[in-house]
Amino acid sequence: MIKTDRERTLRVFAKRMRLDDPEILNETYDYYALRFSFPPRVNMEGIKDTLDFYAERNAEVRGRKPEEFVDHSVLDELEKAGFVSPPVARGRNGQVLVQPRKPFV
Repeated sequence: MIKTDRERTLRVFAKRMRLDDPEILNETYDYYALRFSFPPRVNMEGIKDTLDFYAERNAEVRGRKPEEFVDHSVLDELEKAGFVSPPVARGRNGQVLVQPRKPFV
């Protein structure tokens, strides 16, 4: 919804964040709309950072790789088969904020 329905997303933001300032809501939308991936993928660098953090305290975590915990193969196959079509995020003036990514071939 965040990339396809700006007005609805702004209403959700306003309700959930208990905000009524349109400028803050619009800036929040513009910031987050760019950061949502489609299809949704886990940031592997973020998983690596988390593993590194826990490895300092837990020897069992040392040497573990993000790929042991996250499997994007289903999303890859859906993209490859053409089932995934990314939405387009638009800014306040209708400008495209995010160019759709082409599916993997």
